Amino acid sequence: MKTTRKKNYIGLMILVLITAALLMQWGLPSKQDLPEDEPVEVEEPDEPKTKMELTDEQRGLVRHLSREVPLISHHVADRYVPLHEISTTTADFVLSWQLDYEGLGGWSKDFDDKIYTREWDGDEPLSHTFTQDNQIPTSSIDNNATTTHMLYLAAVYDQYGGEAYKQAILKAMDMILHMQHDQGSWGEMYPEQTFEASRFENRGTILQMVHYNIMSMFQKILRNTHPFDNDLFDTEYKEKIQESYDKGLEFILDSQLEQEGTLAAWAGKYDEKNYEPIWARHFEPPAIVGFDTAMILFHLLSIEDKSDEVIQAIYYGAMWMYENVTLDMEYRVKKAPYFFEVPGMKMWYKFHDLETNEGIYAFDWEVLYDIMDLPEERRHGYGWAAERGFQIYDETARYLEISSEAIND
Repeated sequence: MKTTRKKNYIGLMILVLITAALLMQWGLPSKQDLPEDEPVEVEEPDEPKTKMELTDEQRGLVRHLSREVPLISHHVADRYVPLHEISTTTADFVLSWQLDYEGLGGWSKDFDDKIYTREWDGDEPLSHTFTQDNQIPTSSIDNNATTTHMLYLAAVYDQYGGEAYKQAILKAMDMILHMQHDQGSWGEMYPEQTFEASRFENRGTILQMVHYNIMSMFQKILRNTHPFDNDLFDTEYKEKIQESYDKGLEFILDSQLEQEGTLAAWAGKYDEKNYEPIWARHFEPPAIVGFDTAMILFHLLSIEDKSDEVIQAIYYGAMWMYENVTLDMEYRVKKAPYFFEVPGMKMWYKFHDLETNEGIYAFDWEVLYDIMDLPEERRHGYGWAAERGFQIYDETARYLEISSEAIND
């Protein structure tokens, strides 16, 4: 019996050696010959950000805004009550719609009418969007997708427990950490888009509250605030989240645009290697984004221990909003002529020219300067202006007035 096993072993070894020799003869690469994935190198900005010594007045404005501007949080779990009552039944609906790709996954956008109201039927598409092969559905983190589903499940877990809810949250969080670029930004979809026309979705995104939503959720976790005041994330996992948050904050500071040597606001889309503003969809040009600049400022204001770099970013961002507001004007979707004079209203365009700050529009990769030059479908199917940020304008104006009066006295 022992002799037979020994012969079989020797025979197997001879077969392995012969196979290896044939592979070398045919020129097939061994594991050692395979090229290693080259790390993506993030280019530093062409020139370091302008750093100025902040005056007492400038620091004072940031202190004033931090105290007076209400902290805007668009995706706390309370938003889903009573619209989506905190219940295990609804949570099970949400679980059934979670995507999975290589063990990671979140949720699709624009499916709330299904995700929160009924179970996936096992057959219908789990997402609106797919990779190029039209077979792999993609998770989204724009338009409040995934992060809000995680917050909802966390609220249910906090109240009722449930290992399935915890594991779903961890799977989505693993995806978010995996998606982050070395630069610190995030794209919109997972897995990455391979279809050429959709590659913009892989780029660094501030549009649609992508960066804000992730950073504000991280902040809740790191502060142990509801719905994360529980055992969802252990100490080791929180260290990973802290590292990711720090990279995300660094991206915010590095991506703030400059105009004539002075810091200004933020663009909607960035090349994930060199911080250059880029096109998103064919009607979303490289531009300063008014709405999402306000959201970035809301997050920076919520930071308790602000560094000089954060104070500087807030001050110049707030001044950009103060100086580039359109007063006494209101934008109304689907109601021509779309812009109406309304005393007391403050408005910023969705897109502002990178150099002149003029409100702009776009269609078919062309920048336009009159909303009526857009096809009707684009005029009605997109929000081209908003009042988001009026709190920042109001309190900046009040502080500047108080400061001016103090100086005159």
